[in-house]
Amino acid sequence: MNSVLKQIRFYNFWLLIKYILVRYKIFVLEDLRPISSEFYVEEIKANHYILFTENKLIGIGRIIYEENIAYLGRIAILKEYRHQGYGTIVTNLLIDIAKARDEITVISLFANDKKISFYKKFGFTETQNKMVLNNITYVNMVIYKNKYTK
Repeated sequence: MNSVLKQIRFYNFWLLIKYILVRYKIFVLEDLRPISSEFYVEEIKANHYILFTENKLIGIGRIIYEENIAYLGRIAILKEYRHQGYGTIVTNLLIDIAKARDEITVISLFANDKKISFYKKFGFTETQNKMVLNNITYVNMVIYKNKYTK
């Protein structure tokens, strides 16, 4: 399985449209989030990625960098490709991208209760920080640099 994570560049309108459609399909239509909570101005500063395997669009993810923290988010796999290891592939690739920046000392994400054990496989640990979005509680999870440089 040859998977490639492509970063979306502002000039690649076709990839950008595909990315937006995947986010809309998964987070708005499947998860029933209001569209206003899914697309907002802060998105402009994120690095957005699409996972392709054998030229098939499989899933997406993003990283927002703020000072020494890399925030992973919107990791999602299209329904027909779930439970085939693609979530692990996307997450590993995003973590590797974040680790490659010397200034990053923390990799962070918010996970709902169903995904906490999934992210623990990558070394993420839960913090006390939580947020509620559309009546769903998300727990902040982090990996500190000293944990991923060993």
